Amino acid sequence: MKKQLLFVLLFISITIFSQDVKIKKEQVLLNNIPIAIVKNPYRDHYEYSKLNGEKIFQVDFKGIMQSTSPDPLYYLIVQSADGTKKGEIPYEVLVTSLNSERIITHGLAVKYNVFTSQGIDTNALDKIYEKGTGTFSDIAVQAKTDAGEINSKINGITANFNPKITNTNEIIASTFGSAAKIIGRINMIPCSAFDSKSCVSIYDLDGTLVASVKESKDGHRKYEVNTYDGKKFFYNSKEMYTPSNKFFAQELVTRVMAEGYMLAHQAKNDNEKVRVARIDDAKQRSVNLYGIPGFVIEKNGTKTEGNVTVYFQQLDVNNTGEVLPTEVADKFGQVVIVKYLNEKNQPRSKTINASTGAQFCVKTSTGETCYYGLDVKGEAMKKLQNLNSLSFNNSYYYELLYKGRGISVFQDPVEKQKLVIKIDKDPKALMLDRNSSDKDGARLAEYLKDCKSVVADIKNNSFNIREIDNLIQIAKEYGECRN
Repeated sequence: MKKQLLFVLLFISITIFSQDVKIKKEQVLLNNIPIAIVKNPYRDHYEYSKLNGEKIFQVDFKGIMQSTSPDPLYYLIVQSADGTKKGEIPYEVLVTSLNSERIITHGLAVKYNVFTSQGIDTNALDKIYEKGTGTFSDIAVQAKTDAGEINSKINGITANFNPKITNTNEIIASTFGSAAKIIGRINMIPCSAFDSKSCVSIYDLDGTLVASVKESKDGHRKYEVNTYDGKKFFYNSKEMYTPSNKFFAQELVTRVMAEGYMLAHQAKNDNEKVRVARIDDAKQRSVNLYGIPGFVIEKNGTKTEGNVTVYFQQLDVNNTGEVLPTEVADKFGQVVIVKYLNEKNQPRSKTINASTGAQFCVKTSTGETCYYGLDVKGEAMKKLQNLNSLSFNNSYYYELLYKGRGISVFQDPVEKQKLVIKIDKDPKALMLDRNSSDKDGARLAEYLKDCKSVVADIKNNSFNIREIDNLIQIAKEYGECRN
């Protein structure tokens, strides 16, 4: 059955596309049989009638150049004789011919079934009208708007900057009547549309390749321009390209400037703005603290109020997801900086290491968040690479989640799967990694061994020790424990 259906579809397809559509003395011939009349009263407009002369529909051929594509936009507007119904379809070349009238008529016949052996099929036309307009005409309107805007900008560049090319290929321009200054240089080499290399390179004063240009394969005097920031546009030049054609070079530079690339030091300044913006974005996404009001309490009880800064992670400027070095020792999360005013109201700053056992708090929208400097132990010790370096420092600041009687629960600010529990009786805290293979909580049970009831429940797997709420519950019961 499937083979029969495939054969029928193939037969229909071959039959439709093998129909011989011709135009002879304004008559549309289908397999040499007259079925309709077509007239071309003016350029790119075609009117189709029955053989008795009754006009049924008309077609307008539209074409416009696009600055964002090497290909012109060609399409057809098909509308009823009275203009009340209208639809748009792409202009497609489905037959070898130099005659647009025949190409359009052939396409309407073989693809849209508008012409049959019975004449013009109005039901087929209705299907085209159902598509409506806007698919192509909106693009064309925007392309015309863009072309008008770029022409206006070109005129503005010419009037205000008057760019010129010197005999040494330097680009000079003036600003509102001031003396002309060098803003860049242009390099032009022999090439053709079939070369992969660029014909023209435009550099600014910092040596940045602002724009490279090559001849497009899709049209005579059509050129593709690629800019340093990844943009691409196409344009048709009034001049024929040769490496010595200064008029071509001047037209090109004017067009590049009209697109907003003003040479001089613009690219460097733009890149710096982008770099700063990326850094600002990375800061917003990070857990680092930058000059947040708060205070630091040192191990000896000294309290310093001021603006607190801590770098818990490296900035992920390029959104790679990498926020901590994995192969080298570092000090992320190990140091807090507090800037304050001394008794003489003069600015001062302190840098305090986590290894000193200090703590600090910062103000938040919901109150305050506190961090403690802790040295940890356990299989999932933080920053093992630091232990292998000369620093031997594995003390970091951890965010306080819960503080009870003789016990506290903390969380790593960056690697939030890492939870830390600290009892006052032990100088070191214990780290629990929720991604670790710690199945029975043996290390936690050993750490909290002076509370038998809690230890028993941990060994019986009554708690999922990798969940924050469960770890806080353990801390609460430990604080109430009396052995």
